[in-house]
Amino acid sequence: MDKIKQPPESASQLRRRAEASLHGAQTERGPLGAHEAQRLLHELEVHQIELELQNCELRQAREETEEALEQYTELYEFAPVGYLTLSPDGIIRASNLAGAALLQMERSRLLGLSFLSFVAPQERPAFRGFLGRVRAGSAREELELGLAPFKVGDIPLYARIGGVSDATRSKCRIAIIDISKRKQAEEELRRNHEHLEWLVGERTRSLQTEIAERRRAELAVKELNATLELHVVERTSELQSTIRDLQTFSYSISHDLRTPLRSINSFASVLLEDFSAELNDEGKRLVSAIVQRTVTMGALIDDLLSFSRISRQLLKLQPIDMTELAREVIAMLSLNGNRVAFKVPQLPAARGDRSMITQVLENLVANAVKFSRKVEQPRVELGSVAGERENVYFVKDNGIGFDMKYVDAIFGVFQRLHSSDDFEGTGVGLAIVEQIITKHGGKVWAEGSPGEGATFYFSLPKSEAQELGTPGDGSGQGGAA
Repeated sequence: MDKIKQPPESASQLRRRAEASLHGAQTERGPLGAHEAQRLLHELEVHQIELELQNCELRQAREETEEALEQYTELYEFAPVGYLTLSPDGIIRASNLAGAALLQMERSRLLGLSFLSFVAPQERPAFRGFLGRVRAGSAREELELGLAPFKVGDIPLYARIGGVSDATRSKCRIAIIDISKRKQAEEELRRNHEHLEWLVGERTRSLQTEIAERRRAELAVKELNATLELHVVERTSELQSTIRDLQTFSYSISHDLRTPLRSINSFASVLLEDFSAELNDEGKRLVSAIVQRTVTMGALIDDLLSFSRISRQLLKLQPIDMTELAREVIAMLSLNGNRVAFKVPQLPAARGDRSMITQVLENLVANAVKFSRKVEQPRVELGSVAGERENVYFVKDNGIGFDMKYVDAIFGVFQRLHSSDDFEGTGVGLAIVEQIITKHGGKVWAEGSPGEGATFYFSLPKSEAQELGTPGDGSGQGGAA
């Protein structure tokens, strides 16, 4: 078996060795005997068997080598990575299909060219250094470089190459991988980063400008607040002085005007009662007018005092049953024997100063009665509209109405749209209504049309009881007086 493991001999070598052995044996011993011949034949058979075994091993080794070569060729030729074999001075000796495709040239034309001619000019010193390191060492070297454009207008191609020299240093092999997309992504990332830094810088400068402007604005606001506070103090002082003057004026009206007014009324009444016979009809009419004017003047003084007192009066808030309050007001007004038909549905509760809200309803209902008494069938209706955070109440009549172009004037003091000879009044009632509702945090407004009646609205914040869901949704109707 040791002989089998020795290097195989060819048939001619075995034949020559056998002939030499036979010729030597004949020369030394003379003619071979039968036994010697038999031994040599046996040796030849053994060598024949060895030769056949060696031939079989050779065929198997050759088949394996051919298969390995075929696999290597397929891997080499169809690999996605470009493989090139270069001479020590960089001449291309071999290339696979991927390498030729990467360099955009047929393999037959590629062989014999210098790889340096495919490298961008600015990258050639780096490639020469790389090639020198490959030739000098046995370790694998790597380099990223840009290839020269294959034609004008082409986007530069970037590649990563790895090279290693063979044992004899007579050639080197390099692998080329296209990294153009990665380089483009890196370049795009670099540009985006620069643009982002520019945007950050611009935004920083903008924010600094905004902060500076805001600081200037804050300083201006502080200065303005200080000025406003000074103005408020001054204005408050002026208002307090004005209020004191008004209080003095109210006191003067209450005490200084009432006494002579009562005297005038008394003297005129005495003339009518005691000297009526000495007065003609015109004299009687004039004295009666004096009496009536003094009564009106007294009512006006009372209204002015009431108007002045409301601004200083503190609110005494409490739940108010608006339905009950409305019916009490109507009952009081009905004692005068008016023939107005009233309609009072169930009204939502309110929260406010009961005496003030009573005055509001008295003024509005009295106005509705006064301005609808000349129609054949006067009607006054009270109602409400529920809102999210407030309730709106209204008093509607079918009286003479008013022109909407005067709507802004009717809530002013002494503002009258009709003659006092046709409809009595001081012109302060609606101003008192607006003052009371405003003091409660609500609003007043009116709608009307000449000859078609008027509707006066006022709003009040919802009562706590109603917000909790107690009855009083505005449904149903009350009786008529």
